[in-house]
Amino acid sequence: MVDVSMPGMNGIELGRQLRAVFPRERLRMIALTGFAGKDIREGCLAAGFDEQLTKPKDIHKLAQLLGGDRGRVMTRRLTRATEIAPH
Repeated sequence: MVDVSMPGMNGIELGRQLRAVFPRERLRMIALTGFAGKDIREGCLAAGFDEQLTKPKDIHKLAQLLGGDRGRVMTRRLTRATEIAPH
């Protein structure tokens, strides 16, 4: 998970460099941004990210992305936890 608005080298450039070394089978990359919009999403995907999430992140979507097949189980657990947790 990479924040796109990092100081120094931005996250999109870091994503490009990482993807040049690591194929998708070896590294799953998620861009996390405070900005929403089609241009931001397209830029992240073009740089080699597998997905782009806008802050505040959707915890259920994040669980699915990180968990692969187990994401469904993680999402069910998170849903139960958020149902009982005070807001």
